[in-house]
Amino acid sequence: MFPKDFELFRQKYQDNCFTKSANNLVLKLYSSILKNETVDSDVWIVGGGFEDIHRILFDFEENDFNNLNNDIINWTPDQIEIFCNGLLFADYYIEYSKQKIDNLENRFLSISRLLRSGNFGPEIGDNIEDFLKLYFPKINAKDIKVINGIKELKKWNDNNQSWTNSVGEAVDSPFTEIIETTYKEVCG
Repeated sequence: MFPKDFELFRQKYQDNCFTKSANNLVLKLYSSILKNETVDSDVWIVGGGFEDIHRILFDFEENDFNNLNNDIINWTPDQIEIFCNGLLFADYYIEYSKQKIDNLENRFLSISRLLRSGNFGPEIGDNIEDFLKLYFPKINAKDIKVINGIKELKKWNDNNQSWTNSVGEAVDSPFTEIIETTYKEVCG
């Protein structure tokens, strides 16, 4: 989708369109989210919507991810939730080439950006354990993007005090073990 086409799209969805990006891939991703954000969740789960997000992200290069990470703060919480589910859905992380693994490393920057902004819902926590179990065995754990990303993730987990047990007592997050294991592997 090119910026001219996106202007027509923006007019059609003017009440929900908050992107400020001019990056064609960010606009393609955002338009995919925007055109289906108010429809039944089956579109995302059964209809391939999350898979579409995942597929679009494979066209992204590092610069595109930087543009995305700068723009995502403009999106609504519902749009971010949809994006997070497409980004983290672990079933998509099976076998990939070196190029696709590099793309996965860049995706981690988006997670870090979401964590730093605080503008995300439970979908990061709900999917992070599976994502880490499948993701980290495939990548270069010493890549600076990965190191910075896991530091952000550990900091988020260490500072997240909202986890409680059934009687309301504060407890570690259910993801602490996998995050600590990954942190030790990456940061020594």
